[in-house]
Amino acid sequence: MIMSMRYYLITIASIFLALGIGIFIGFTLDGQEIFVEQQQSLISELEYRFSELKNENASMKKIVDAKEEELMLHREFINQVFPRLVEGRLVGQNVAIVESSDEFIYTGLITSLKRAGANVVSVTFIKDGFIKGDAEKIGMVLQKINEELEPEKSQEYLVKRLVNAILTQKDREFVAAMKEFQLIEVSGEYDAPVDYFIIAGGSTTGGAGNIDKIDIPMISAVKSSSIPVVGVEKTDCSDSYIPHYKKMKISTVDNIDSIIGQYSLIMILQGNEGHFGVKETADSLTPDDYKVK
Repeated sequence: MIMSMRYYLITIASIFLALGIGIFIGFTLDGQEIFVEQQQSLISELEYRFSELKNENASMKKIVDAKEEELMLHREFINQVFPRLVEGRLVGQNVAIVESSDEFIYTGLITSLKRAGANVVSVTFIKDGFIKGDAEKIGMVLQKINEELEPEKSQEYLVKRLVNAILTQKDREFVAAMKEFQLIEVSGEYDAPVDYFIIAGGSTTGGAGNIDKIDIPMISAVKSSSIPVVGVEKTDCSDSYIPHYKKMKISTVDNIDSIIGQYSLIMILQGNEGHFGVKETADSLTPDDYKVK
């Protein structure tokens, strides 16, 4: 009897255990099926979205390609028209250029001025030692030209004397000393009267901190000689000199690296005044007055 009861208990326990395991397995299989279905649904949705994005990307690429082709045609048109547009506008005008920042090269500016017929008599490059006020080099120049000055006044003195040398075609010994001690480099000669003075500045490394030492006294010196001054810089100058130039009441161009900016400069040299370009400091993109001397 005892054996029979134990047998029945074990049998009943086995049945319930088997039933529990069966229920557990059933729930697990159902859960896996639901999970698989959800994954398949998600994959299908992602595939659909990817297909949509692929189609949108193809459409956008066609639009971008078309715009790039259109832009290329516009540039080609401008490059063909620009030389004819400015040809002969500055014939007989002598231009001196000073690049007050050694971060940029302004060859496009010079090429455009020559296309317009201007005679670029000299291009002066202000070197890093002069910009940063290298006391040793400045002292050597002063010693060479037999001048004794207080250190805080020497840099401004050299700037004004350099302007005088450019405008008067004199002081060759001073210019030679400035070159010798690598405060300036000069392309061309200071050997002709100057009708216009262009100062090309701008910086991407905080160079505006030196503007009071070079650009401002230089502009003041040129203005005192009654020679028109124009301040220019490139579009990508993160440290713009234009606000400082505007305070000196000279005309400015802030996109001189573009044909549009070079056209604006040529119009200024024909008698227009103002601030032109693409930055907030500009009054308009180009002169709209079109004065012609």
